[in-house]
Amino acid sequence: MPFFLYALDSGRGEYRQVREIGLSGRESPFRTVSAEAGQEWRATDERILSLLGVERPVEHRILINLKPSDRSRVSLYRLRDVWGYSYEGWTPVALRLEGTLVDEDQDNPSTFKQAFKAPLETGDFVYEFLYLNGGTKRGKWTWGPVGRVNGALLWPDALLYFINVINQQLIVGKES
Repeated sequence: MPFFLYALDSGRGEYRQVREIGLSGRESPFRTVSAEAGQEWRATDERILSLLGVERPVEHRILINLKPSDRSRVSLYRLRDVWGYSYEGWTPVALRLEGTLVDEDQDNPSTFKQAFKAPLETGDFVYEFLYLNGGTKRGKWTWGPVGRVNGALLWPDALLYFINVINQQLIVGKES
């Protein structure tokens, strides 16, 4: 599941792929957020872009290619928020994703994903749970060992935290 930085021309609704980006490892923005906030933390898309050194974060988006091997459709989701619950050596995370292009039929998906037009916001949100091998006191902040990213086992304290922040988003109507 690769993550990409896109430049956005909001007046035209045009996205242009800049480069693939890494959200794990030594330079993980989540390492910084966790160090600043402690066990429970949140990183908005603009905060993540800022930590990655992107100038003018408001003019960029992080899009996740959820089906990179699909040769006939495009599934790109905008990363909106990441919530983490850092233990000593690992951190389960919840990603709030907004569907930008969901299972869009394309003759040549790899070429299409380089530059395309799409809505700036869709309101089509989905949540994904993953984990990182890094926490409050140690770790390399790499994705778990099964593939590039994987599912997280959630203990009650972390699960309750995620349920509460997601519920708050839904109740307050901050799904934008």
